[in-house]
Amino acid sequence: LMTSVREDLPPQSEEINEAVSTMVDSIIRNPNALLWLSLMKDRDSYSYGHAVDCSVYMLAFGRSLGFPKEDLHKLGFAGLMLDIGKMKLPEELLSRHGRYTRGEFMLMKTHVQHSLDILNQMDNVSMDVFDMVARHHERHDGSGYPYGLKAEWIGIFGSMAGIVDCFTAITSDRPYSQAKSPHDTLQLL
Repeated sequence: LMTSVREDLPPQSEEINEAVSTMVDSIIRNPNALLWLSLMKDRDSYSYGHAVDCSVYMLAFGRSLGFPKEDLHKLGFAGLMLDIGKMKLPEELLSRHGRYTRGEFMLMKTHVQHSLDILNQMDNVSMDVFDMVARHHERHDGSGYPYGLKAEWIGIFGSMAGIVDCFTAITSDRPYSQAKSPHDTLQLL
């Protein structure tokens, strides 16, 4: 998926659907297996690890809320795609240490539109997936981006995506921040 995006080729949704279906089946059979895999895996790149983690946690979150398999599939697919647009941003921006300048942060925010553009190149992507990708940086109080949506305008799936994206980011080592424990992260959220 990431190689296709880097080479300006449209990703193949069939491959993503197959991977997500396998993950959905796994989390239905054994809710903790993918969570442990996610915690134990060797993080060879932040973007890859973040995408897998988001997908796993979206599936676990959806399963804990009793969502049907069709919705779990959408959640898992969206988790993989939330930040795929970052592959279109300069490498030095993604690996930057310290706070972003105002201009750098504005550039970083463009990853949402890049992600939506990538989804538009794919066949048979649910509108729910588009909504989750578009809204995963929106915040309940309207302080998020790109639209400044509030509360119910974000929707349940968009809200879930935002929670999961924040949780996985905060519990991971990033160039500008050390990982926090899951407990501390939940307290912060």
